[in-house]
Amino acid sequence: MSKIAKPVTIEVLCGQEIFQYYNEIAHVRCETFVLWPYLCLLDYEKEKIYLKEIANKSDAICVVAISGEAVVGAILGMPLADVCNDAIKCTLATLVPVATTYYIDGIAVLPRFQKKGHSKAMLNALEKEVSKKEYFESIVLSEVARAGSHPKRPKKERSLYRFWDDRG
Repeated sequence: MSKIAKPVTIEVLCGQEIFQYYNEIAHVRCETFVLWPYLCLLDYEKEKIYLKEIANKSDAICVVAISGEAVVGAILGMPLADVCNDAIKCTLATLVPVATTYYIDGIAVLPRFQKKGHSKAMLNALEKEVSKKEYFESIVLSEVARAGSHPKRPKKERSLYRFWDDRG
């Protein structure tokens, strides 16, 4: 007998609402980013601490994809001014105004739920939520590009350029 797939729903969490799923979000981020170890702490307990810090920011947004009762995807975002990583903040500050820019801190979808439109649906929901906050003029995401010979570049790295190109 075959399993019937549960429909995936998209839910927007703002600020402290993130605590509702923060354990599951940490799990999804660690499981997804294992292919990109330079992007995520890859330590479940440290990731939970990071998520707690973000959830305490009033303009933080996390959009989750839920199948049944399980979180299978998440996009985390915050004002660029709230970004903890100074290297990211300083680099992006040379390109966009920090005070009016919203930052996407990763899109994570568990492998068996990838390539089904969930990333796009979550990103659309995040963009819609950010647009309600009239003081943000743009949304950015930074991508770490590693040379093919770089020792930390995953052997099976999949480029995200097509995903972004499809968005326009």
